Amino acid sequence: MKLLLDNPVEDELVFRSSIFALLTGFRFSALKILKWGDFHYSTSLNAWYVYIIDPKPERSFKHYISHQALHILGGKQDGDKLVFPDLSYHHVRAKLKEWFSKVGLEKKAKFHNWRHKYATDLIEKGEDIYIVSKMLNHKHVKTTQIYAKVPDTNRAKAAGKATIHHLN
Repeated sequence: MKLLLDNPVEDELVFRSSIFALLTGFRFSALKILKWGDFHYSTSLNAWYVYIIDPKPERSFKHYISHQALHILGGKQDGDKLVFPDLSYHHVRAKLKEWFSKVGLEKKAKFHNWRHKYATDLIEKGEDIYIVSKMLNHKHVKTTQIYAKVPDTNRAKAAGKATIHHLN
C-alpha cells in the first residue's frame, strides 16, 4: 500500500475513486452510481454514511464511512450529481495496470482488491468479522470469510488467550 501511495497514479479520478474504495469497501458498480445526495450526516453518532441501493445485491444499504473517506473527495457537495462522473471500468482498469506495474504489483491490479484490502485491514485492526460482513453488505458472513484472510498476528494473539489460569 505504501508503494502505491508513494507513487500515485497521475489520473486524479482513478486515484480518488481507488482511495475512496479502499477507505469504504465499495464495489466499482456502487461508485459508478454514487451521488452527492446519497451522503448523510448523523449528528448523534458524529458519523457520515451513504444510503444507496447497492447494485450487486440490489438492496438498500446504509454504509457508514470515515471522515477521511469524505475528506479524500474534497468534502460533501450539494446536489444530485455523480461523485465520480465519467467513471469507466475499462479506463480505470488500464490505469490501475499502469499504476500497479510501476511499483511491481501487476498481478494485484484489480479494482476489487480495494474491497479485499478494506475487509482485511478492519479485521487486522480487531474489528469483528460479523460487523465487517455487514459493512460489505454481505448477506452471509461466509462470503466475508472468503474475502478476509485472518492474519497470523491475529491468530497468534487469539491462541495466546487460550489459557487455563489454575494450571502450572
